[in-house]
Amino acid sequence: HYQGDCYLFIDNFDYLNVMHAGTPAKKGTNRLKEADGNGKHYLKEMVDNAVANGSTYESYLLKQADGTLADKVTYAQAFKPFRWVISSGVKLSDIQTIFVRTATTSALIALGILALLLLAGSLIVRGLVRPLARLKAGMAELVRGNFSISLDGQRRRDEIGDMVRAVEV
Repeated sequence: HYQGDCYLFIDNFDYLNVMHAGTPAKKGTNRLKEADGNGKHYLKEMVDNAVANGSTYESYLLKQADGTLADKVTYAQAFKPFRWVISSGVKLSDIQTIFVRTATTSALIALGILALLLLAGSLIVRGLVRPLARLKAGMAELVRGNFSISLDGQRRRDEIGDMVRAVEV
């Protein structure tokens, strides 16, 4: 077994099971006639394709212990020196569960980053808008002839400070 409930199984080129970590009772049985939920002789097809091509993927309907059927994809690799086909598969529902979990985690991370960017952006905008609003109000006072006001921001070392110093009377 590996990664929880994943496992390897080995059948020889004559369809006899050499090892089955998922169902140890299958060891030594002839699996030539083993069929999936649709009656497909998936093991024969898998062994034949692996022997002919070196390796193969086989899709079939796995009969589960509770009687339900699950879509499964199995990778099989021929190991010719021993006349074995070494295989391991995964249920598509497991892949979907992993995908949904990963997509949810990614979405939450993206939302967190977006929230931080929005916060940073709003602080930057606020840092620009407030001094400009104060400068505008001060300039309006100057236009009305009120030259006794003092403009805030003369000590700033940015463009807003430059504008305050340029407008100051």
